[in-house]
Amino acid sequence: MTPDRIRSLAPSVLSAEQRESFFARGYLCLPGFVPRAQLLRLRAASDAAVTRTRSLVASNMDFSLDPDHTPESPRPSRLFRASDEDPAFWQYASGSPLVELAADLVGPDVRYREAYVNYKCPGSEMTVHWHQDFAFFPHTNPSVITTITYPVDVTPEMGPLMVLPESHTGEIFDHYDDAGAFKGRIGEADLARLPLDRVVSLPGPAGTVIVIDGGMVHGSRRNESERLRPALVIGYSAADAFPYVAMSPQHSDRHTWHVVRGRRPLYAHHQPLRVKVPPAWTSEDFEPIFNMQRDSETSGSA
Repeated sequence: MTPDRIRSLAPSVLSAEQRESFFARGYLCLPGFVPRAQLLRLRAASDAAVTRTRSLVASNMDFSLDPDHTPESPRPSRLFRASDEDPAFWQYASGSPLVELAADLVGPDVRYREAYVNYKCPGSEMTVHWHQDFAFFPHTNPSVITTITYPVDVTPEMGPLMVLPESHTGEIFDHYDDAGAFKGRIGEADLARLPLDRVVSLPGPAGTVIVIDGGMVHGSRRNESERLRPALVIGYSAADAFPYVAMSPQHSDRHTWHVVRGRRPLYAHHQPLRVKVPPAWTSEDFEPIFNMQRDSETSGSA
């Protein structure tokens, strides 16, 4: 569904001005979006996941761990398939105002993609270099969004999301390196063409929801605070946007690609896009973004 068609429909949880701002700038930051009772459930589910990593000594299909993780001092970096891991995450992804938010931006028929929790541990060197989500899962049209929910207060020193406004209207950059390996980041030559002096950092209080267009250039710095920074990431698309490749096994839960609002489409909507497709991931060759980006690190991070 195109933005013009979406504009013809009255928004449910956003104002018309907020929706127009998203189409123009490629992102929204919505403090206080999550009701308190739901926020407490999400926070408890996130904390319970951290506790479960105490039984782990290495990363597995459920968790990615920082290199200095120990059972005595748990340091997760990602909880995969959050919707399968705890019912609080799936209820939020499928039956909360978050779905109505997605419908306001991609149209009334909404497809769910994935849910995971990114953790940044205190003192961790983990950063996320500049990238675009659409390069990881290209679709038949660009009505693809990612939502990021802060279960706790995220201050500027905790490595909040950073975005480059209006970058969603440009090209989808190559996320491969010169040797042909997918590295999940924009190369230095392409970065040199971007106005990174216009980057916006998006801290926020607990309950903040950020939504970005799939073409948005974004990243984040390390967590320089003394507190753990969880961020719940949930992706959606217009139901008539069909993926070209399968999700990695680590991210595919039992709900992936299900229509969570509206009707299942009878036709795919196609728009001409030039995007290099990512690898056909298997559980053996997939790496979390932090690892694949670290492998190709050549300079300072986003």
